[in-house]
Amino acid sequence: MDVRRRPVKPLYTSKDASAGEPLKQEVSSPKASYALPLPLYLTTGLFFTMFSLLCIFFS
Repeated sequence: MDVRRRPVKPLYTSKDASAGEPLKQEVSSPKASYALPLPLYLTTGLFFTMFSLLCIFFS
């Protein structure tokens, strides 16, 4: 049985980048998650507080 590997595509080309530099991925627009990165416990506390105040205010 003859088993051959596929040729590996290079990460960079000589005309796109200088030797040794990988291609950079272009970011079209920033994601919404980059706007205000908060730890989960702070986010949970913030929404719990807002929900509690709304319940008290409208009851």
